[in-house]
Amino acid sequence: MKNKILILILLNLLTFSYANECIDMQSFRKCKISFYCNDNITEVQKNIQENLNFLSSQKENLSEELYLTLENNLVIEKINFSPETDESKKEIYLLLNNQSVKNDLFIKNKNIKKLSNEYLVSIADLKTRMLNFLTSTKMYSESMAIKDLYLTALKNNKKFSNALLGYGLWLYFAPPIVGGGHQESLKKIIEAEKNAIYDEDLYFILLYKSQLLFVMNRMDEYKKTLEKAHNLIPSEVFIKDIEEINEKGTVFFN
Repeated sequence: MKNKILILILLNLLTFSYANECIDMQSFRKCKISFYCNDNITEVQKNIQENLNFLSSQKENLSEELYLTLENNLVIEKINFSPETDESKKEIYLLLNNQSVKNDLFIKNKNIKKLSNEYLVSIADLKTRMLNFLTSTKMYSESMAIKDLYLTALKNNKKFSNALLGYGLWLYFAPPIVGGGHQESLKKIIEAEKNAIYDEDLYFILLYKSQLLFVMNRMDEYKKTLEKAHNLIPSEVFIKDIEEINEKGTVFFN
């Protein structure tokens, strides 16, 4: 009897431990939100690296596709919280390039349509971070590859909110000749908002929506959208940073 109780205790401890680490997409969502609820950047950077280290230790227990999906997303967060220095830019480039190679090797000779939507979006999101390091010619071809990844995910599931958000942001930067523009971007992001299943995803969708409204000078809607995002995650601290960025006349993802 004592042995059974001990086993149950150990299992509960293990479950609790895993609940605080990124071992699937739902636990990643919780981890990601925690990053934006902490105004100590050094602690966040340490937390992200600890999650990457833990993920690496669990590699043999996860499918390669899930492993890369989680790693891609954590790498993106590591970049998001990196300082803006020349040295960090070099590190970011190497990090992106290394991750891109991993993804290229995995998807080689695979049918893209059969890969998970979460993975497709993670590759596309990662590729967007790489655009600033590319020549104009290469940037165009990569931009179209990013679009294809989002659209492939949407063909698999037209209501997948993260793909709708990603494609909406792609339209924000795309010229009108290929269907881009602020209005088209906002339509997709509103669609993402309507189809969001998890509060963690909706929070970020609302943040991006607020920035589009800000650019379009729809200030009442902009303020209400930020308020809605904060009410959704009351412990978040990122909105105050966004407001400071907006006061300078720009948006946080430019």
